Amino acid sequence: QVRIMAIMLGLIIPVLIILLKDFFNTKIQDRKEIEAGTQIPILGELSYEKDKKSIVIENKSRSPIAEQFRLIRTNLQYMMPDKKLQTILVSSFMSGEGKSFVSLNLASSLSITGAKTIILEFDLRKPKLSKYLNLTNEIGLSNFIIKDIPFDDIIQAIPDRENIYVISSGPIPPNPAELLLSKKTVRLFEYLKENFDYIIIDTAPVGLVTDALLLEKFVDLSIFIIRHKYSFKAVIPFIEKLYREK
Repeated sequence: QVRIMAIMLGLIIPVLIILLKDFFNTKIQDRKEIEAGTQIPILGELSYEKDKKSIVIENKSRSPIAEQFRLIRTNLQYMMPDKKLQTILVSSFMSGEGKSFVSLNLASSLSITGAKTIILEFDLRKPKLSKYLNLTNEIGLSNFIIKDIPFDDIIQAIPDRENIYVISSGPIPPNPAELLLSKKTVRLFEYLKENFDYIIIDTAPVGLVTDALLLEKFVDLSIFIIRHKYSFKAVIPFIEKLYREK
């Protein structure tokens, strides 16, 4: 009997530990959790990249993550078969989930095909993109919206890259949401749609501020980033609600 009890305890205790760990784990562990909680199509998956390079997409690159970005680029076309896809918004629930990294490499993947591509650093509160690229952020979106600045003064080419450009956020303003409602923002998108093949919008997290939702009217397709073992499970019903409400 003692031996049977020991065997049963040896089986029960590990199972209980696994169940308790799963119960108290609040982070997303795998793709199935996302598919079970939302109808939103999954555009692609990116493996973890140990190399700290900001841009992992090169013309001749055959690394796993470069191929994954190429697959996402292909899948984008299937998302909107009946409409021209030009403006793509990239967001997530909170900071650190990879919006700027995805925006930059998605733009790089599109530009390699010969498409003239521009990234807008519309995270006006906590910009990261210009830091990744070591670009000046003295003049950008906030200056353009507040003052009368020519388009050419805010558009920067990414060094050593063809067909890819950036408009940085500019100095951090006290009222980012109000700036996004400006008529100058409308003018900016009208100009960019006439002069670029693709516009990638790197936005602030939608779980913290409304900025991304204010830009939605300019956008053909929105991409929501979920990060493995980082994003919370509670994000899934949140994005499903956004999806249902269009």
